[in-house]
Amino acid sequence: MHRVLVVLAVLGGCSKVVKQEGFRATIAEADDPKVEGTFEALGDPSCGRFQPDRREVHLKADRFVLDVLEEPFSGKDRAVSLVIDGERYVSDRPGAETALVIDNPRGRIIGSLRATLIHESAGTTIDGRPAPVRELGVDLTFNLQPCL
Repeated sequence: MHRVLVVLAVLGGCSKVVKQEGFRATIAEADDPKVEGTFEALGDPSCGRFQPDRREVHLKADRFVLDVLEEPFSGKDRAVSLVIDGERYVSDRPGAETALVIDNPRGRIIGSLRATLIHESAGTTIDGRPAPVRELGVDLTFNLQPCL
């Protein structure tokens, strides 16, 4: 019951809560302004999984694919990957941060994610020089059917 109240409080605080099946994401503060904007999709193919030891969220819209994998109690960090316009941003680079709230009332997977993601090229070299660190902020809410 406490988890449901926490999720409802978080979703109630979001100005753009998804009230039907699907998701809504806003990308702001991106180093590459062409990826900024709002992305949303209703229904398939977005879906989620909510199990005691594994939680997954798969979101897909035009130009936008986001995957979240969280394995509570495993000692592993939450993995978030966002592909937008063919560019991949991840949560496993220095400077990345993620905050996920997720619950499973009546078989639905609902929640929200706030993250600062770093381009996958960070920490590598391009033509012998360190690649620039590019980041973006994403804020999203979701209301999903379980993945089959």
